[in-house]
Amino acid sequence: MIDLEHDFAQSIRGLEQVYSVNLSVFDDEFLRKSFVRSSALTGIQQPSLYLEHLKTDAEAAESYFRSLYITYTQFFRDPLLFAYLEHRVIPNLIHQMKKDSEIRVWSAGCATGQEAYSLAILFDEQLKAANKGIRLRIFATDVSEHALAIANNGAYAAFDMQNVRLKHVQAYFVESGGQYTVTNEIRSPISFSRYDLLEAGSANPPDSIFGNFDLVCCNNLLMYYKKEIRMFILQKIERSLSPTGVLTVSEAERAFIKNSTDFQPVSTPVAVFHKPGYLV
Repeated sequence: MIDLEHDFAQSIRGLEQVYSVNLSVFDDEFLRKSFVRSSALTGIQQPSLYLEHLKTDAEAAESYFRSLYITYTQFFRDPLLFAYLEHRVIPNLIHQMKKDSEIRVWSAGCATGQEAYSLAILFDEQLKAANKGIRLRIFATDVSEHALAIANNGAYAAFDMQNVRLKHVQAYFVESGGQYTVTNEIRSPISFSRYDLLEAGSANPPDSIFGNFDLVCCNNLLMYYKKEIRMFILQKIERSLSPTGVLTVSEAERAFIKNSTDFQPVSTPVAVFHKPGYLV
């Protein structure tokens, strides 16, 4: 069994020195589990031996580092959250927008793109119905170039479509050879780009220029970092939100937002928050 305070800590420090990486930003328990899982895949159970393996095998080390950046996602991953976005958040945003204005959304940690496309589908339906000439721009960012390449391609297997309503599959995807490719209708408002949320020199993705987001979705990301790193990310998001902006996180991250920040809950059933200082 790995001793987090000794064997594991020594292993992590060794990796940081050899490859000039900073692993201290990650939550200790997440880092430990990732290390154990990765070592088990190689059949090496002892931390010191696994460390030596990583030191001498740069490819194995790179694979381990990549495993720390979770790129798993789904279309409409959290049904309750997306239902609330569809029936409350998005209609409210459209209602408060003037004609010919722009709604700005940030999908932070977009992974392989399903979240951004899910949002684009819901917005497209309601913007058409509203007929106010409102433009939609979704800035979808991640640190993984591999995940972003998949997102940009916009082609998914049948398995990936299990949470997508049939009417949405028919309206927003083209099926060919078992692959479902997004139509330009939901692809065109999305800008995929690489952006590190831990970057200290910027308040928002460069592609967005000035931020001012009406909605930021940062789901299933904060839980992997230490408290001080979570706070850094949330402070960045707070600065990037418009005065009436809304933040969504996963259910697992709700308690942290509620207990450690000044974000104000919008609704009890879901992890949706107003920017601090928001006036009803």
